[in-house]
Amino acid sequence: RLGDTELQRSVLERALRIKQREYGPEHAEVANTLVILGTAVGDLGDLDGQRGLLERAMKIQESHFGPDSREMLSALGGLC
Repeated sequence: RLGDTELQRSVLERALRIKQREYGPEHAEVANTLVILGTAVGDLGDLDGQRGLLERAMKIQESHFGPDSREMLSALGGLC
């Protein structure tokens, strides 16, 4: 089912493993996937898991784009 959050989480975890392997764990593409995965995990009620994923994404994004970049907005928005 398209709206199945559990399925989405599973697919995103697989995508994350592939991106980490192909791009490295600190790549901006990894951060993008972490943000989306964090949202899915939060939708499933795991707020601690969501926070951990979004904080990791923020760290990667900040190292690539700087602390005041627009790229930081997606992770910051999820933490509010």
